[in-house]
Amino acid sequence: MPLRIYPTPEGLTPSASYRLYVDGQEVFVYDAQVVLDAIDPARNVCAPYVSSYASFDADVGQSVEVCIVPLFETVQDVQVSPLSRGTAATHAPEEIRFTMQVPNQLSVEINGLIDRTMMIFANPPETNAPNPNDRNVIYFGPGVHIVDDPDNRIRLRSGQTLYLAGGAVVTGIVLAEDADDIKILGRGILHAGNVAGRWPDYWRGIVDWPADAPQRHSQVALKNCKRIEIGGVSLIDTPEWTLAIDHCEDIVIKNIKIIGYQINSDGIDLCGCKNVTVRDCFIRSSDDTIAVKCLYDPTGENVTTSDIEVTGCTLWADRASAIEIGHEACAAEIAYMRFADIDILHQREESYGYHAIDITNSDFADIHDILYEDIRIERCNRLFGLRVREGAFGSSGYSKGRIHNITLRNIRCDGNSAIFLMGRDDEHTVCGIRLENIYVKGQLLTSLAAIRRNPYVRDVTLFLDGKQADALEAYPSADQCIPLDISPICNIMAGKDIGLCGMESAVWMRLPSGVTVLEGIPFHITGQGYDSEGDYKRFAIPPNRRRGGVPARLAIDAKAEWLFFLQTAIHVTSETDSLLCRYVITYQDGSAETIFVRNRNDVHDWKHWSRAGWQVVFGELCAYIMPWRNPHLEKAIASVEMLDGEIPELPALMAITRA
Repeated sequence: MPLRIYPTPEGLTPSASYRLYVDGQEVFVYDAQVVLDAIDPARNVCAPYVSSYASFDADVGQSVEVCIVPLFETVQDVQVSPLSRGTAATHAPEEIRFTMQVPNQLSVEINGLIDRTMMIFANPPETNAPNPNDRNVIYFGPGVHIVDDPDNRIRLRSGQTLYLAGGAVVTGIVLAEDADDIKILGRGILHAGNVAGRWPDYWRGIVDWPADAPQRHSQVALKNCKRIEIGGVSLIDTPEWTLAIDHCEDIVIKNIKIIGYQINSDGIDLCGCKNVTVRDCFIRSSDDTIAVKCLYDPTGENVTTSDIEVTGCTLWADRASAIEIGHEACAAEIAYMRFADIDILHQREESYGYHAIDITNSDFADIHDILYEDIRIERCNRLFGLRVREGAFGSSGYSKGRIHNITLRNIRCDGNSAIFLMGRDDEHTVCGIRLENIYVKGQLLTSLAAIRRNPYVRDVTLFLDGKQADALEAYPSADQCIPLDISPICNIMAGKDIGLCGMESAVWMRLPSGVTVLEGIPFHITGQGYDSEGDYKRFAIPPNRRRGGVPARLAIDAKAEWLFFLQTAIHVTSETDSLLCRYVITYQDGSAETIFVRNRNDVHDWKHWSRAGWQVVFGELCAYIMPWRNPHLEKAIASVEMLDGEIPELPALMAITRA
């Protein structure tokens, strides 16, 4: 078929940022809000950024010529993502030109402005448009529509199809429960920007939203349904989770586009679902883009979430993780899934515990047999994480599950390559992890040495083209470890009268003193003095952080295969992977090694809420264990010295153990 341009909705103002021409024909450009930034004092409260998008249809395999005219800035450079598509763009100060093949979903970024992009969705022809006169079809033709319901809600019953024609913009949300054989189809837009229940409760005062207004709701919420098809539509500006599917079976989701900016605007949430296919979707959300979960209910231990395949998708997570399993995992098992041929354009969440690809078991599920293959990650703060840990989003209140039989194959990451593997204890482990052909910034990963993991991780192997290249060895047992007395280098004290850089003294005084086994490693935490609330605690900080500070250089004079550092950080605001501090290991022969402590990867803030990494929590206080394996076992270590980094955060060293 020839190029099909959808009708322009009457009464809508086109984007003020871009004009788009495809094969010389103008295509209407919509604006979509992205990245709600409620804490930036330089901007209006609760004011999101605005990106733009447009859609059209053409034959599969057809090439079209695209011309983008930015209206707000002259073009200096251009990036067209996914980079894997190899779209070669040319540009002048006033326009951008390239050829794209149909079907396709592209994000065009000018001058590095990732929150003011132009997203282009080239759709294949429709093959399943229903008869608008069918009594089981809820039909919206071109134009602007507001659902005629007090809460803007469309309720689907068994056998019904909701159809949004190209050029239709429908304000509303969709609900279905105990309904079978339902469909949501078309080329139109389901928009939730003005629906009742717009804001989270904790923002209602900020945005002057009435206290008695309805609670916010998922944009599409389907529960206990079977045989679901969702295809072609765009879901824009959700109040909460965009596509929330709970305890449903036999689901096909294809070629949908999601753009959300609200916090918690997950893209697709599959909760307790079976037999699911997701393919060829574009999702930009302000939380997880695709998440597989199982929320708590009294029958949770009998629930199985399984047989899910996600392929050919383009994902952009402005917050949280791009591909998430968990955190809520209240099921007997969550298993048998494949994520393949996926482009992750961004994973921007700075907080410790979020990754481009993540599995977090905060409940009791047996999570196993998950395959990730042929995934390309353009920008991320962390590559991959697996953890069985208590967490803020667990539904059951405890983490007593497992994660095992996980494979990552043919993964290419141009962002931060940090990998985290964290079990809970000897019974609730992360095990059977296979990494094969992992590329980091163009270089093949040939060693597992940089993986961050705790003692409750087993059987992790690295393969190169089918041949094993490396395997993680176990950490030493507690009885092989020697806690060191770091009191000679402690140069700051947290106590009732002094505090530590304005932190609550009582919190620090709850730490144990003396030798205590923490997460399998014994540490000696230094105390001094005592009162009714506990004894004072002493720590080391880089000496130049305090006038007249004692040099933080501890004599060791012994051989060691491992050093373990117990540490935290104060007032963390700097970017992920920036240099927080350094430990210089000097050997008796005068040679030295430097250990770089990376912000939000090796350590996070003392009061960070996320339970992630090799982390010990004492009430409100979070401490982080960082291991270092000595590359020179034949040499005796003379000393370890703590030095400053490159950012203003304050590192605090609590203890060191050698093994």
